[in-house]
Amino acid sequence: MKIAISSNSNDIQGLVAERFGMSKYLLFLDFDDDTLELKTVKGIEMPGLEEVAANLIAEEDCEALISGVLDTKAFYILADRQITRYNGTGLIVSDAVEKMHRALLPLFSHAENEEGFNESHANKHEHGCECGCE
Repeated sequence: MKIAISSNSNDIQGLVAERFGMSKYLLFLDFDDDTLELKTVKGIEMPGLEEVAANLIAEEDCEALISGVLDTKAFYILADRQITRYNGTGLIVSDAVEKMHRALLPLFSHAENEEGFNESHANKHEHGCECGCE
């Protein structure tokens, strides 16, 4: 299982970024599917535009993203690729991962548009997807 985390630090003791597009790093964590033991951590500098970073997460074959607020473009790129989006704002990366594994981390079911309003993913496509929306 591979997940991505937007962070302001290049290690798992840093904080999850408050906003996906403002984070300094993307961390890619690879876990053993059976034991959930962390196998590898790879950190890269945030590649700039949120949609570029969202596409990179999909290319890395991640099942989930832990982040702060997502803008509309990044949200829908991830949702359309059925990448689950978790809200880890304010948490230490390692704590957010633990909460995700224990199903205690809230999901993002809405994006924030340019005006700061939430947009429902369910309004963008027929329901029945497995993207984590409600």
